[in-house]
Amino acid sequence: MPRWPAPLVWGPTRGVAWQVPVPPGVSTPVVWDRAVFLTAQHGSQLELLQLDLMTGKLRWKQPLDTVPTWPREAKPPGGWPWPQQSWAAPSPATDGQVVAALGSHGLLSVHQVQDGRQRWFRRIGPAKTHRWPSLGGVLLWQDRVIVLRWLAGPGEVPTGLLAAFDKWTGRELWHVALSGNRAAKPVLLGTAPTLGRLGDRPVLLVLEADQLRVFAPEDGKQLLGYRLGAAQSAVASPFLAEQTVVACHGTGGPLLGLEYFVGRRGPVLRRLWRRQVAPALWATPARWRDLVFAVSQNGQARCIHLPTGKTYWQRPLRGTFYASPVAADDRVYFLSYEGTCFVVAASGNYRLLARNRLPDRFVASPAVAAVHLFLRGKRRLYCVGPYLDQNR
Repeated sequence: MPRWPAPLVWGPTRGVAWQVPVPPGVSTPVVWDRAVFLTAQHGSQLELLQLDLMTGKLRWKQPLDTVPTWPREAKPPGGWPWPQQSWAAPSPATDGQVVAALGSHGLLSVHQVQDGRQRWFRRIGPAKTHRWPSLGGVLLWQDRVIVLRWLAGPGEVPTGLLAAFDKWTGRELWHVALSGNRAAKPVLLGTAPTLGRLGDRPVLLVLEADQLRVFAPEDGKQLLGYRLGAAQSAVASPFLAEQTVVACHGTGGPLLGLEYFVGRRGPVLRRLWRRQVAPALWATPARWRDLVFAVSQNGQARCIHLPTGKTYWQRPLRGTFYASPVAADDRVYFLSYEGTCFVVAASGNYRLLARNRLPDRFVASPAVAAVHLFLRGKRRLYCVGPYLDQNR
């Protein structure tokens, strides 16, 4: 059976299997088997949706949380802490059995995948109403739901709560209070937790404003830490590539490669390289083999060699970039807010493969599933790729 690559060329009248209207939100679509999960804001209600992957039709929707509303505008007085924000910000997570989502005021809700029935919910931290939505993220590991919620309002020093719950019963297994910023200065925090492996064990990465911390997902014990220095914000999430941690240190700050090293005194993280690349406020870089791809908010795209930190190429892309790039099938997708997706060869030599445009605005990062690319716009969700055979 032939293996088809990820999409290359598409537009308003070609290369789109389906497109459906969706309520507002900036959370990235999550795909599992034949289901697509989204969080979205419908009036004053934050909702969790499951769509059919083959057609885009709504299978079910469930309420998550209520959100503040203002009479004259869909955004809070004074605006969001950054442009194009939404109350439907953290993406859901699923393992095919349950789907978990973080609500606007820290309400963690876990539902059955099959019918959307809520199994349990927990309030993560205080139910404090800010003009900012809950930031952080949720993931599933073995029989646990792990959630990170950052707690901060305008002009406040952020704190955070990292916790794990039994995915079936909601029983708390452990929790860790996070300082957010040891300098006790107001900053913007929105990083999500990420899983990986260092050495021979699973680890959980959390990036704060001035430090990276590594936890054991089974009990929440801190295993490692790395001090970064002060930063005004941290929203792009860290990730693991082999035994190297890649982290963006603040808005406009450097991109760091941290090596996992076992010395005489035990394992440590030590700096492997540091590159001033000014990544976008929350655009997490993408990795393909031994290459890292980053894009700044003003469209400066870069390719960096993972083992050495050497910059292989840097090119300007036209547009404003909030979405994180994604890589698949030797291709990297850079999606601009204005609706243009630049498809670039995942190579140390810059080569633009295609430039595709859709009539929408994009903040959510793309999601890749087999031969399809899911793009969540301001008004619609697009399934880019070949038409799907509903009889399969």
